[in-house]
Amino acid sequence: MTLIQKIKDDINTARRRGEKKKISILSTLYGKASAIGKNKETTDEECIKVIKRFIANNEEIIKIMIKRDPVPIVTPIGAQFENVILNDYLPKQMDTEELTTTIQDIITETREQKVLNK
Repeated sequence: MTLIQKIKDDINTARRRGEKKKISILSTLYGKASAIGKNKETTDEECIKVIKRFIANNEEIIKIMIKRDPVPIVTPIGAQFENVILNDYLPKQMDTEELTTTIQDIITETREQKVLNK
């Protein structure tokens, strides 16, 4: 299943559950991402770029709100909530331990290949 199709399916699920905020966020995302594809289906890579742009915009909004008022009366909860939902559609990032293990495995494999090629 493509990412754009997953978003569309999740919009329908949110509608059935009555999750208005999630419907709004995902519908906006779906509209923007599907417009990129125009005459073809939007690729996962294109969709990820749109999601990252949405998250970056939200982060900028949060920074501006905090800069204007370090102890804001109105917290940037809406933008933070949006980012939580949007992050679910991005590929999962490796934590430090997973990254270290993967790098060590690659180094070991590379050394073994060099030994075999000698």
